[in-house]
Amino acid sequence: MKPINVEQAIFSSADRGAMKGYQLIARSAGIDREAGNELCRWSPTRMIDDRPDHWTINAFPLSGERFAVTRTVVGGPEYSSRGVSQIVTLILLLRDLQLSRYSYSPILVAKTAMAIGGLRLPLDMNETELPIIELPGEPLFQAPDPLLLRSTDDEDAGVYEQLTSELAKDRRVAVIGHIDPLKMLGDLIPRLNAEQRATLSFTTGLAPAIRRPFRIHFLREADAPMRHTLNSQSITPIEVGQTVA
Repeated sequence: MKPINVEQAIFSSADRGAMKGYQLIARSAGIDREAGNELCRWSPTRMIDDRPDHWTINAFPLSGERFAVTRTVVGGPEYSSRGVSQIVTLILLLRDLQLSRYSYSPILVAKTAMAIGGLRLPLDMNETELPIIELPGEPLFQAPDPLLLRSTDDEDAGVYEQLTSELAKDRRVAVIGHIDPLKMLGDLIPRLNAEQRATLSFTTGLAPAIRRPFRIHFLREADAPMRHTLNSQSITPIEVGQTVA
């Protein structure tokens, strides 16, 4: 199948003369001002966990039938020398038809992109113009069969039922517990219809924020302040088993 050409961008902290701080520091030619502004709104400047090996996968729809699949990582020292690290968000921007080639699964997009070297920190963070990235015309990984998923005696079956129910009611949820978000999303997405998949937004580890209204958050734990945040943003907590140490 013919490869697809996908726009990409990088959001991080930089000193660009007249502009300092967090901004789109690089983008490919097809990302216009409107898309750039939307990407900035969804991209974080902080992470819950700032360990160097910590990263999150995030996905959200944009206007104009576009969809962003992003990976947020901890970068090098922040330019202002305040002793903090850059938070870097690597972005792929797909058209609706392109996402449909991946069964509207951002997880398949992210896994395929990472397998061919995408969604990774570039060696040179000073470049402002990026090339488009060529993804395979179909995912390198198979999505689970939804019929098989529903027939399997899964200990998390109740969680999937609650998730699909809450999403059908257009509610935001937070899955709390030591689980594998990528696996859970990989098993959840095939259970949704095409329209739900095409508009689903999620993050595997960013903190809830009003300007980033993800439909699904994944949190390893939630203390009292975090639960207050969830309540203030009308995010329903869903507790899951401690399946990952």
